[in-house]
Formats: sequence, C-alpha cells, structure tokens
Amino acid sequence: MAAAPLRVFISHIHEEAALGAVVSSCIKDAFHARSVTTFLSGDAQDLPAGRKWIEVIEQELDQAAVVVALLSPVSLRRPWVNIELGAAWIKHRHIIPLCHSDLRVGDLPRPFGDFHGVGLDQDDAAERLLGGVADALRLEQPRRLAFKEMLAELRSAAAGIKIAESPAPDARAEPPDLPPEQIRMLRFLAGLANRGIDKVPLSNLAAGTQVGLAAMKYHLAELEKRHFVYVGHHPKPRESDVRISPGGVGWLLAQDEMPGSS
Repeated sequence: MAAAPLRVFISHIHEEAALGAVVSSCIKDAFHARSVTTFLSGDAQDLPAGRKWIEVIEQELDQAAVVVALLSPVSLRRPWVNIELGAAWIKHRHIIPLCHSDLRVGDLPRPFGDFHGVGLDQDDAAERLLGGVADALRLEQPRRLAFKEMLAELRSAAAGIKIAESPAPDARAEPPDLPPEQIRMLRFLAGLANRGIDKVPLSNLAAGTQVGLAAMKYHLAELEKRHFVYVGHHPKPRESDVRISPGGVGWLLAQDEMPGSS
C-alpha cells in the first residue's frame, strides 16, 4: 500500500491568493518526488460550497503536518488568520510565518514572533521556507533548486497584491472584551490543550479557575455563543466536558493572552 501523501496547509486571506498559489507551487516542485500536496485555505476551489468553513479547516489540519501562514500588515488584522492559527496550535502543527508586503520577521507581534518566521525581504527566504517545510515533514533538505528564481516569483506575487479597503484599526491593540473569569477559563483550557489534554470535566474547570459552578454555567453559555468553546453536555452538569475551540485560541492569540505569553 502506498504511503499517504504529505500535506502542507497554507493560510492566507483571499487577496493574497496569488502569493499562496506561488508558495504552493514552490513546495510541490521542491518535494514532487515525495508526493507532497498543499491546501490553500483562502482558495474557493479548496473549500467546497455548503460546508462549514471551520469544519473544513480542522479536517485539513488533521492531514497536514505544517502550516505556512502568509502574514502582512493587513492579514494580521483579519480575525480568521488567528482562528486558523488557533486551530493549528490546538492540533500541535508546526507553524511557519511567511512575512511579506513591508512586514518583517523582527516586527511580528507576539505570539507570531515566537515562531521561526521567514521574510520575503531576506535573500535566502525561499531556501529557508522550504528548509522549514522539510524539517516539519521530516524530509531531506531540498538542494540544487533554483532558489533565486523561486524568490523572484514570490516577491513578484507579493508586489501584485491589491487590497481594496481603507486601513482598519489594529484589532490587537483593542482591550480584551471578555470578563476576567472567561479569560481564566480560556487560558486554563489552552494550557491543558498544549499538554495534550483536549477536554476537561466542568467540575475540574471550575476548580482550576476558581469560578463557582453556578457562575460557570453562565460564562460557558457566553463562550459558547462566541464559538470559543465546545461543551459536551451531560445529564449531570458537573460531568459535562469542555474544550477550547479554534476561535477561543484565536482570541487568546489576538489579545496576547496565551498561557505563558504575558
């Protein structure tokens, strides 16, 4: 039986689709002998009509070992970038930020700056990007490739990006809009997820966050409305299990509230 193809998840906003396509092409060309495939999160052809976006994202991340996130000053303001990276974080996927359009690796806000990023302003960007993908997929480092030509294609695609919108305020600079109890709950759940514990009984969540059971029901309902948590309801409420959602991790990422980040 043939081995399942290795897969790379490429996260981008729809305006950066051309750059995403070039990144995909470079990856496939570099690792064609190993049948590496890619998924473009902003590509309509890769997102079948009628399917819930987050379900498709989570299914694709189940098949991918590495996420290449296209990051620019504009994409950093888009909430679904944090949500996709939140889903990748929950699943412990390797994340490679690819900075472009006047965004440099050294300027990445936390927590994105904690990942090993690559910037298109770097002369060895193509080699570093493909080397990072190879490391994540546990493949041999690509050699004897036309890295300069690949970099020229990547820079050309980035230069052609057109964003038809006025600059929006940086959502990351806004104060948190959740009460302290809900922030503690999300941080607690994220900390467990980072240790490989996907869900926790409601009673343990209450004890770990020092939120009373009565108040816990209210806060969980509010977090569910925001799609920040998933709750597996049980006839005995104390035995209901709770886990953080990609949206919940995305909110923590956007607000720099991830456990250990502040």
